Amino acid sequence: MDTVITTLKKNWQGIYNACTLSYSNGPLEGIIRKIKELKRGCYGFSRMDHLFIRIQLIHQ
Repeated sequence: MDTVITTLKKNWQGIYNACTLSYSNGPLEGIIRKIKELKRGCYGFSRMDHLFIRIQLIHQ
């Protein structure tokens, strides 16, 4: 029980903000998922800038 109380005290500001603010990390999680799918389907690139160009094309 002490560890629960200590954790709540330590993270109180973040818990309060999560409950009161309407921000979401959903859009960012969607971008990360698309990048991971792109990497999985490409089996490597000859140069890293090709990967970055593909990522930019996805988000236009």
